[in-house]
Amino acid sequence: MTLIKQCTKKASGRRFSDEEKLISMAIMKQSPKCYRFLHKIFILPSKYTLNKMIAELNIEAGINAQIFEAISQFILPILLILQMASQNWQQPLAFYFCKGATSGVELKILIEKIITAVANTGLKPVAVVCDQGTAFQAALKGLQEETRRNQIIAGIEIGI
Repeated sequence: MTLIKQCTKKASGRRFSDEEKLISMAIMKQSPKCYRFLHKIFILPSKYTLNKMIAELNIEAGINAQIFEAISQFILPILLILQMASQNWQQPLAFYFCKGATSGVELKILIEKIITAVANTGLKPVAVVCDQGTAFQAALKGLQEETRRNQIIAGIEIGI
């Protein structure tokens, strides 16, 4: 409802849409001090109303399928994992969100950062696997070209 319609009602008789409550909740969670200030100036849902809304949410411990369903509509995850070649051991290293497909250039940057971080630990990366298709191929081509360019600049001869 609009602010004007809410002005004519008693505080206990005001009704807010879910969207208005969610926006108010976001402001309150971001800055409680700001929400208190805005609540004095504008007609906003009370803290009690917002806390009651939170309490009514059906959130349980563990994996929440609704959250993953909502996330999958907007963003795509990229998970980078380190796996030991000689042992049955895996460790997630990084997790990124992207809107839409990841470009080869962006993927190349991520791969470079992870390989550098792994190499700095003393481990020697021997393979990179990815399910990004053409973006991965573009990233590998870019990595190969950059490596060859750096070798030429450094005067290192590598037989092809």
